[in-house]
Amino acid sequence: MKRKICFLLCAFCFLIGKMNAQTTTLHGVVKDTQGETVIGASVLVKGTSIGTITGLDGDFKLDNIPAGSHIIVVSYVGYTTQEIPVNGRKHIEVKLAEDTELLDEVVVVGYGVQRKTDVTSAVTSVKKENFSQVVTSSSPLQMVQGKIPGLAMSRKGGADPTSDMTLQIRGMSTINAGTSPLIVIDGIPGGSLATVSPNDIESIDVLRDGSAAAIYGSRGTSGVVIVTTKKGKAGEKTKIEYDGTISFDKICDKWDLLNGDEYRTLKNTLVNSSLELARDKGAGMVDYGGNTDWLDEVTRTSVSHQHYLSLTTSSKHSSTAASLTYNNYQGIVKKTEKEELNGRIATEFRHFDDMLKVNLNLAYTSKTQSPPQMEALRQALLWNPTLSPYQADGSYTKGADPLIFTNPVNLINEAEEVNKYNTLLANVKATITPLKGMTLTALFGLNRTESNLAWYKTSKHEELARMGKEGEAYRRYATNDTRTMELTAGYNTPILEDLHFDVMGGYSYQEFRNESFNMSNYDFKFDDTGYNSIGSGSALKEGNAEMASNKGMSKLIAFFGRVVLNYKDRYLFNATVRHEGSSRFGKNHQWGTFPAISLGWRIINEPFMKEQAIFSDLKLRLGYGVTGNMIDQAYLNYVLFQSQPVYAHNGTVGGNPYEPTYAPKTNANPDLKWETKKEWNLGIDMSFLEGKLGANIDFYHRKSEDLLYQYNVPVPPYLAPEMWGNIGTISNKGLEVGVNATPVQTRNFTWAFNVNGSYNKNKVDKLTTVDGEVQERFERNLPSPLNGHFAVVTKVGEPIGNFWGYRFAGVNEKGETMVYQLNEDKSIAYGENGEALKLRWQDAKASEDNKTIIGNGMPKFYANMSHQFKYKNFDLSFLVRGVFGYDILNLGTAYQGIPTFNRADNALKPAMNSNIFDEPSITDATVEKGDFVKIDNVTLGYNLPIKKNKFISALRIYGSVQNVCTITGYSGQNPELEISGTVVGIDEMSAYPVARTYSLGINISF
Repeated sequence: MKRKICFLLCAFCFLIGKMNAQTTTLHGVVKDTQGETVIGASVLVKGTSIGTITGLDGDFKLDNIPAGSHIIVVSYVGYTTQEIPVNGRKHIEVKLAEDTELLDEVVVVGYGVQRKTDVTSAVTSVKKENFSQVVTSSSPLQMVQGKIPGLAMSRKGGADPTSDMTLQIRGMSTINAGTSPLIVIDGIPGGSLATVSPNDIESIDVLRDGSAAAIYGSRGTSGVVIVTTKKGKAGEKTKIEYDGTISFDKICDKWDLLNGDEYRTLKNTLVNSSLELARDKGAGMVDYGGNTDWLDEVTRTSVSHQHYLSLTTSSKHSSTAASLTYNNYQGIVKKTEKEELNGRIATEFRHFDDMLKVNLNLAYTSKTQSPPQMEALRQALLWNPTLSPYQADGSYTKGADPLIFTNPVNLINEAEEVNKYNTLLANVKATITPLKGMTLTALFGLNRTESNLAWYKTSKHEELARMGKEGEAYRRYATNDTRTMELTAGYNTPILEDLHFDVMGGYSYQEFRNESFNMSNYDFKFDDTGYNSIGSGSALKEGNAEMASNKGMSKLIAFFGRVVLNYKDRYLFNATVRHEGSSRFGKNHQWGTFPAISLGWRIINEPFMKEQAIFSDLKLRLGYGVTGNMIDQAYLNYVLFQSQPVYAHNGTVGGNPYEPTYAPKTNANPDLKWETKKEWNLGIDMSFLEGKLGANIDFYHRKSEDLLYQYNVPVPPYLAPEMWGNIGTISNKGLEVGVNATPVQTRNFTWAFNVNGSYNKNKVDKLTTVDGEVQERFERNLPSPLNGHFAVVTKVGEPIGNFWGYRFAGVNEKGETMVYQLNEDKSIAYGENGEALKLRWQDAKASEDNKTIIGNGMPKFYANMSHQFKYKNFDLSFLVRGVFGYDILNLGTAYQGIPTFNRADNALKPAMNSNIFDEPSITDATVEKGDFVKIDNVTLGYNLPIKKNKFISALRIYGSVQNVCTITGYSGQNPELEISGTVVGIDEMSAYPVARTYSLGINISF
């Protein structure tokens, strides 16, 4: 028995030894052509799941490699993938060579990809490794801010986490239709960036000119932004990544209002003035003895945190990328919050030797947010600083005039608003390659958003008290569905030895459905239930509650195609066409055709360039394209009806002596059609020093025709007072320049930078209405006491965004504003004595005769410079950006920069030295230069040295500051204003405050 046991033990030990003899361990290091180690390169044993990534010293270790002949596959972005036989070696040194063509292949264009060297249009691509490390609550595009020529970003809400980023490519191309670029997410057009976590994005490609965007037809006028999310890769080792940040927002720029002591000083000065107007103003000022900073009462230092967890894995026939993102943002205005949860999974299945690929993408976003009470912000700027928020008995302090002044603290505390959004993105794509060079693709997608909006104002809310209401509630439910089907077929093959041919054709179908229901009610016995018991309000029983619902549907159908020719890699040809139909337009113009053609000449490959040593690459591009734009509402080409009040009549209906009525809301226009934009683009791409220095220059000229706009019409003969039509033409021309370089790249230190700038000038060429051509259109009626004064004029022959007002002529001896009298040609009128004629503002304001263009709010120049430094394990990056060539109409100066105290009980500090004491006015004295330079997105990171282990492969900590400082001559709160539509450059004063954001973060890879 003992001998049997001994024999079994010996046999077991032999088997263990034999098993150990069948595996081996391989060590190695990966370097580039200069001998520098490569961090993060992928090393994989071919045909197995055994793999790793190189460490901080470029080293790697592969354990448990089965006995036999094996090949390791080494890859890294920007380098040629190498397959190296092991041949029994225990240590291997790998040298990777740069592969520019690999980089070229990742440029995404409409319905496909192209090598960067083959692109003949104005396309900019930014990969994830070049994204800015920025904490963003508004748009993932902040990661590429300042990196794309011609792309302007602005944010209406300042630091408001619930507001969206406004995007504009190459200036203003329309006046009322969609001004933001088309967003394409993983091939699905019409997406929202709010549904994508910034950490999930692999690349962002921007189609800037008409020849590139024409493949998207009716929605390409404002450019196209293509977002590609992360996918699992075949043969990739399982990887888990966590990224977390905590950030703090603090107000950095605010209006310089009087405090309580300064208010009392100004009152004393005015009361003792020799001017009657000043004494009258001083007499109206009331000192209540307090000292309150009302903006501090409604704001705070906010704390936010963000968390991202991802998993990527693969097998022989599939790969998967999954992620979970949780963000919790606080706004600097009290009770402003946003909480969002985003889950995403992307899987690819490969069958029949990769002849069939099936991609499944599923993403779900749940967002709950409470937007700011903007009226509370506005009131905080108006209230008397000597008042206190509360009375001695704990009740809210009332304003001097309840019709004008509402306690800001009351507006914050006695209102609640919660908006919930749930978005599902789902798509499946099947790709078949039946023949070499032939690709057949079918894509089906669903984008569904459900929204639940609700607010409640308590019985203590001062606005309700003024209206005699006891609590008010509102709820709205809505769903929006976009269903997409896109079928494409492509074939690429060399026709001749030196001629490569690529053709693609497709069909697109999108259906848009929406429906909503809303209700409001008031007079509640209890505030406790808020909007959750909306039916208990007494107004419903009295017939005073409001209720409405709607449902709509529209379709967009298109046939499209593209032909690409490449002769000897020197002469490039690209032509596209899209024929598209939309149910949103009149029956006479539902279909439109959008062609484009572009040419490229790769001069670098000409024989006469072989001997030169200056250029690494040189390419000339010329393109022409037609794109469209459309309204984002259905049925506007029909007569729409809306309900009207009930009316009594002689008889009765069902015992009810009242009958509901309806009236036309809009007029039909069977000739309503697309906006069309025709654009020329001439560009040149250059690189030097083996690609370490690159530059591109683009000049463009575009003309937008048949602009969509809703204008007033007479009733009769029309059924309704408003009508949609095509009213005019706008032209734009501009220049874009981009430079990127890596001046220093050594073992321990790397410095790379990107500099770009753009210039744009626009002009209104034509304006028409149903009555024929017009020369001007006025917008933006100002608030009291300037109501009736329109601050913006759109005028034929002039650029968009002109301010309309008076020429300031000083102050008379009474402290009244004087303006210049103008001739018909808007020049200053002179009297017989040769002196300029002047009028009192109070006399001139009743007429338009003496108004003229006093400034323009549309920026003309954008400049950006971003730098990235790496020293050993440290990295540093920052962005410097500037906007130039525009004016700001400063309503803060106009309304509260002088001690008028008209509908305001406080003033800005310059009012203490003002010699104007009459009413607010809009003159060129209230217009300032808005030019600014901003240092932004400063990030410092450190990669901790991690010893080889089974768990953590990389660990990075970092800190960042956004909105570091602003250099400007503008006296207001913020020179960086939203750019959208024709009303631009007006500082409303009550905008959301600007914040500086401090962030700390950690990134861990397992």
